[in-house]
Amino acid sequence: MLSRIKNGIWLPDLASIDSILTHYFQIRRSGYFIQIGSNDGIHNDPLFTFISRNDWHGIMIEPFSEAFASLKKNMEPYSSRIKTIKFAIGNENSVQDFYFIPWDRTDQFPKWVRQVGSLDVTMIRRLKEKFPGIDDLIQKEKVNVITFNQLLSKYEISKLELLHLDAEGYDGQILLSIDFKQIHPEIILFEHVHLLTNEYKKVLRFLRRSGYECFYWNMDTLAISLNLDIRKNILTDFKLF
Repeated sequence: MLSRIKNGIWLPDLASIDSILTHYFQIRRSGYFIQIGSNDGIHNDPLFTFISRNDWHGIMIEPFSEAFASLKKNMEPYSSRIKTIKFAIGNENSVQDFYFIPWDRTDQFPKWVRQVGSLDVTMIRRLKEKFPGIDDLIQKEKVNVITFNQLLSKYEISKLELLHLDAEGYDGQILLSIDFKQIHPEIILFEHVHLLTNEYKKVLRFLRRSGYECFYWNMDTLAISLNLDIRKNILTDFKLF
């Protein structure tokens, strides 16, 4: 269930992120989105059901070669409105090592292990706490990295309704690099489970200063712009306003 974040206080359970997203997409039948860390674009993806059915355009970003090949194939039916791009988002334009578990070595693990990959090898090594020996399977490949601002410039993005991040620990750094005066998504969904407490609090403060109200659920945080014209409608329906 969902809890509102206000002044660092967790309030009682109220709704779910999925239910709010469902309501949002029922109202917003079209728009532009960016998804960072798409993996194959389908499995455990909170956006796929909505963007595949409605008239949404956007960019799906995945640096890992195996995952990107599946992403490109899965998004082929929607290629007229959804671009699939193979690089990572980071603090500077560069070439870096990306760490992962090869998919042909993940049969003995839960399916979600295939979705774990990061520029930070320590994120992957944490898996050994649940699966001893899995760190011996870690491999790496070189990937191109660009900044979020460079992404906006490269693809001439000036308006953005929804931003989704699942960057295995880099979510906070990416969010803190965004100039929300330049671009101000209506909805931001990001994975906070890999963020250290101090970094997570810093991100929340930054988002609130940038005009967002944040809601916490399980491993993810949903930020809703205070400027969103349908915000009151959405939150009232879920008794959050």
